[in-house]
Amino acid sequence: MKAFQAFIVVYSIGVAVGYVVIVGDLLPPTIAIWAGVEDYQDHWYFSAWFFELVVTVFILFPLACLKRLDSLKYASIFAICAVIYFVGLVIVESIIDINRYRLNGYVESTGESVWDSIEWWRFSSEIFLGIPIIAFSFGGHLQSISIYSELKPEAKSIFSWIKVALSSNVFLSVIYLSVGALSYLRFLPGEDGNVLEQMLAEEPDNIAVQIASVTMTIVVILSYPLFTWPTRFSIDRLLFPKMLSIYDPSPEARSWKVRIRFYTITVIIVSLTYVFAAFVGELSIVFGLVGATGAVLIKYIIPNILYLKLGPVYRKRFTNKDPRIPVWQKVILIVLIILWACVGAISTVTVLIDAVETFQQNHGA
Repeated sequence: MKAFQAFIVVYSIGVAVGYVVIVGDLLPPTIAIWAGVEDYQDHWYFSAWFFELVVTVFILFPLACLKRLDSLKYASIFAICAVIYFVGLVIVESIIDINRYRLNGYVESTGESVWDSIEWWRFSSEIFLGIPIIAFSFGGHLQSISIYSELKPEAKSIFSWIKVALSSNVFLSVIYLSVGALSYLRFLPGEDGNVLEQMLAEEPDNIAVQIASVTMTIVVILSYPLFTWPTRFSIDRLLFPKMLSIYDPSPEARSWKVRIRFYTITVIIVSLTYVFAAFVGELSIVFGLVGATGAVLIKYIIPNILYLKLGPVYRKRFTNKDPRIPVWQKVILIVLIILWACVGAISTVTVLIDAVETFQQNHGA
């Protein structure tokens, strides 16, 4: 249990670091365009670390102090609207740019079309750069417990939760496939791991792209407390297992000692996310490492291990079947554990090698 909580801490902090990096990627160029500042990289007050610091202190920290996730229910509506707007923008911009790409003499000069230049499949070590991102993308596991606990009593059932989980995964899959496929067709492939940052670099004067940049930054900011919540809970249970939980609803949890513990842990979490974000600075590296380590462990390895250990208990309590796990299920679970352990290890090494090569290229440049 303690090991699982430690993995949650590492994974959640990694995701929060990625969110801070996104703020530093998207806000400075957008604000510089609005301010009419050219070569904004030459000014320290347009640097990523400065924007990240300001947003962390004045926005992210107050949001991280929220105790209940349902405080963000109205922000979630805005987030959905912003994501739909971004997806629509990617679809429209990609279609326009693909047509322009075909009409700019590319076909005549090379004899190839956009479709001819697509590399549909190539097995290489770079596949293990994409797997961590996929593992990271479907990351509702950590918030599922808190969200389920805050549902209305009449909605707390296994079948209703399955509907919630299934609909959210289908929605996310459609978004990821649409944005990923169309962005690949447009940039073939791009040089940046952040699609929106690349769109902003290609069309800095496009107001629609600027709006998308700001709205998606707001979405990331509002999503930040979704990962500080489980981080704070896990740290509190790891360090103070015998003391009253900082999330306990009882009046005793309102004492000054519990509050000091709550805000001290919050300050540490927020400070760590900022320091790591300012030090790393590359979104693809952050999400790659988080996906290859924490995401693979929490989402694909540990659940299988827990089912092997606790499956008989739940089968006895909720079904009329033999509480013992069938042999074929045990075999599948063990194979999945070994498979994902290998994938996670290979992906971690691949991401680290890519990170070193990226650092050397940037340092040499």
